[in-house]
Amino acid sequence: MKFIDGIIFDTNMLRVSDLSRISDTVAKYKAIGKVYIPEVVLDELVHYYEVVFNTELLKFSTLPVFKEYINDIKSESKNDFCLKIRENIEQIFEGNIIPCLSKECFDEVYKRAINKNPPFNETSKSSDKGFKDTLI
Repeated sequence: MKFIDGIIFDTNMLRVSDLSRISDTVAKYKAIGKVYIPEVVLDELVHYYEVVFNTELLKFSTLPVFKEYINDIKSESKNDFCLKIRENIEQIFEGNIIPCLSKECFDEVYKRAINKNPPFNETSKSSDKGFKDTLI
């Protein structure tokens, strides 16, 4: 297993309203050491901004002037938007992305979640609570 010497961000630290705030937060930590973002956190952030995009787009879809074009805007713009968000976050982290687990490690984490073995709680109603954190 390879160990990383630096600061690793999780989703909670980065889920803010805009990318400039992410950039400011990461910049502060760059002064301390090398910064990293796990791929699962990157994927989760892109999804978060995709939901925000869809919510805002829904507001526009109620305006008569947009009704005719809304489906085109949704498909093309959303893909471009998500790609741009991903590229911006990757740039903020200077490409320091920690890839997801290997197939063997992922399978082990998956089995533990299903069987509610540590670090997953057997008494908890949500057997996968902490799944993403364990992947990180």
